[in-house]
This record gives sequence, C-alpha cells and structure tokens, in this order.
Amino acid sequence: MKRLSLLVALCGLVIPRLAFAANFGGMWKSRESDGVVVNLSDTGFSVSGTLNAGRFEHTLSGTHDTATKVAMQVTRRNTSDGCVTVMYGYWELIQENTARAVIVGTDGRCDLSTNYQETRIFDRR
Repeated sequence: MKRLSLLVALCGLVIPRLAFAANFGGMWKSRESDGVVVNLSDTGFSVSGTLNAGRFEHTLSGTHDTATKVAMQVTRRNTSDGCVTVMYGYWELIQENTARAVIVGTDGRCDLSTNYQETRIFDRR
C-alpha cells in the first residue's frame, strides 16, 4: 500500500498540473472577411474542435503548452477530392476572449507547401 501511495505521489510530480491554463473552450469567430467559426472543447490538458470553411473540413487537436498557448495540429480535408493535409501551429490567448491562431507549416500534401503559414485572430462568442 505504501508503494502505491509513493507511486501516486511521484506521478503527481511528473504529470503537469494545468489548473492554471486558460480555457480555450467555446465558439470562436474569425475576424477575417470569411468569418469562419471554430468550436473548441478544452479538458484542461487537451483541446479539440472543428472548423468548416467552404470546401474544407478541419479537425483540430492539441495540448496546452503554456498557461495561454496550445500546440495545435489541424487535419484539413478537401471535401471535393478527399485530399488530407496536416497543418502544424498553435493557438495563443492574447486577451480573455481573443486568440491568435498560427499555422507554421504542413506535411506538404495536397495544395499546401511545407512552409505554408497563416495567422488569424478569433474572438470568442
């Protein structure tokens, strides 16, 4: 029984406690003219969501990197031809209800180069 207690105590030291992390959950609308909407769920450890823009469906998944930043991977599927691209980046809370979404590269598939970059500002609704 003492070994189990020690193991639980050690796990508490190894597993980061992200109670201080900002919550990214909610509906976020882009300030860009297309006004795309992202719906995010936040467990305190991981963030996931969806974004549909025209002929592209996006699935987002990430983990809290810092108190106000989530390392994010976005799987982008072209609904016309089914081609799938993975994009890499992060979401960063810059105000309580404003976030910056940054794409810093991709896997190079479909119509996006490996050095594709994009930055958008989203407001929580």
